[in-house]
Amino acid sequence: MAELLAFLGVADRVVQGRPGVPDVGRSKAEPFERQVVAEELSGLDDIQDAYVFGSWAARYMGEGGRPPADVDVLVIGEPDRDTLDDAAQRAGERLAREVNVTVRSAQWWEHGTDGFHVEIRRRPLVPVFGQASGR
Repeated sequence: MAELLAFLGVADRVVQGRPGVPDVGRSKAEPFERQVVAEELSGLDDIQDAYVFGSWAARYMGEGGRPPADVDVLVIGEPDRDTLDDAAQRAGERLAREVNVTVRSAQWWEHGTDGFHVEIRRRPLVPVFGQASGR
């Protein structure tokens, strides 16, 4: 683990109380966490896209604030919920922080009008699979 942290440039910056876990509030740890989420979701069927949102995405985009306690992920598509929950659980175990998944349809993503849609579209979003391209 020390070699991985050194490679990521965060060997001297770890989450208090979670030895060996990079602090997402620091610049080079965010790609590691996004990569873990991408790895766990990449093999699932019926996911058109996925985005990290909430405080994690805000810190990643440079907004100030406390380090996030969890990772919020918006999945666009219709994946099997049990399989998706298992993937989120594995990602959470690897990251030593909770990974919360919200699923919405492609129709909602394109044409939604509810409060969550408005909020998610105005706040920072970080594509899980690199660029937002419909996977």
